Amino acid sequence: MNPFWKAQNLSSSSATLTILIFASLLKGLWSQNAAYNLTVPASVSVQRGLCVHIPCSFTYDQTDRTNPEKLYGYWLQYKDGEGHYFAHRSYGWAKGILVATNDEKETWFSVKTRFSLTGEPEEGNCSFSILDARSEDAGEYYFRIKNSALGYSYVTQKVQVHVTELEKPQMWASAAVLSGKEAVYTCLAPGPCIKIEPTFSWHTRLRKYGRTQWSQQHSNGSWTYGSNFTFTPSLNDQGKWLTCKVQYPNIWKTVEKFIHVDVADPPKTVKISTNATDHGHLASCSREASGDLDAAVAQEGESISLHCEAESRPVPTLSWRKGNDTLNCTRQGMECVLLLPELRPEDAGKYQCQAETPYGSATKTLWLCVQSSHNNIWGSSAILFLIILCLFKVLFCFVFFSAIRFANQRKAPLREKQPTMKVT
Repeated sequence: MNPFWKAQNLSSSSATLTILIFASLLKGLWSQNAAYNLTVPASVSVQRGLCVHIPCSFTYDQTDRTNPEKLYGYWLQYKDGEGHYFAHRSYGWAKGILVATNDEKETWFSVKTRFSLTGEPEEGNCSFSILDARSEDAGEYYFRIKNSALGYSYVTQKVQVHVTELEKPQMWASAAVLSGKEAVYTCLAPGPCIKIEPTFSWHTRLRKYGRTQWSQQHSNGSWTYGSNFTFTPSLNDQGKWLTCKVQYPNIWKTVEKFIHVDVADPPKTVKISTNATDHGHLASCSREASGDLDAAVAQEGESISLHCEAESRPVPTLSWRKGNDTLNCTRQGMECVLLLPELRPEDAGKYQCQAETPYGSATKTLWLCVQSSHNNIWGSSAILFLIILCLFKVLFCFVFFSAIRFANQRKAPLREKQPTMKVT
């Protein structure tokens, strides 16, 4: 065989072997790194002067831990040109600034007291918190585990911390603010925190109110702080301002928020009026109406209108109903006008007006009587008959007495012609 081809085959075999060895190493490295995983939010925000709790969990290759020595966890702020030297445990250098750990020997010298490793590395928990956040706390952070036999830095799974300005407190009413009913406004401090308890103060022109401050602890150890403002509003309180101030003693800063009180007043009284003018039969119509219903009388063939109005805040929605039917009405200013043209007997009955707002409703009912034209004819005939009868009686009396008078006048001359006897 040609020596050139023999040398070429040897060279090719060596290259193939090198590739196989390199692939084997990569596979082993990938298998090892796959067991090292960290779960943490990619980004969190914290307001300046407040605090944030960052949940975190991790896994590692248990076969790499060859001794039972305690497992330490370290959070470092990643910065170019900065490093930390683990002098007390001969762990060497790590890139960045150490901020939190469960390694008590490192805590004394280099850890920021505002940072805390709240999780337990032995349980795979790497959660940590930042207290009294400052502008320099913004940046990337990564987690590292170490003991004498195991060491790994999760540099590819960092968390980005953003430090923002302190926000205004949140403020809201627990329910609709109704006139005459107790209302509660809540003021919530901006952001949950640990060991930073703010003070609350309320400022307003409202009268006769109460204030209470409260706090609530969460499962991660953080606290939410708030204050309640309680009062009973009236319509005179509409538009008055209410201010909540939150002061943080650790940063000597106060934030505040104010609102204008918006008082709602549900409709209480509904008024109904009509242009029906037949008052002659109103008494009989009222007897037909059940209960204390208002009544109105109109003539068959007549056209009338029913007017409905009510006062409330906000302006109510007005509607007319007759039985189960909703009737079309025309809005004229604050009134809803129902037109009833050319009335018929079947138009008689109950007409109900409803005033409604999101906070309540009220109704008023009118009983409408429609007088039939047939009844009107009979009524007019009866009246005419009575008038004629009275006239006939008057005429009869006049004729009768006139006849008697005439008869008396004819007898009078006969008595005057009779002779008188003279007595001597």
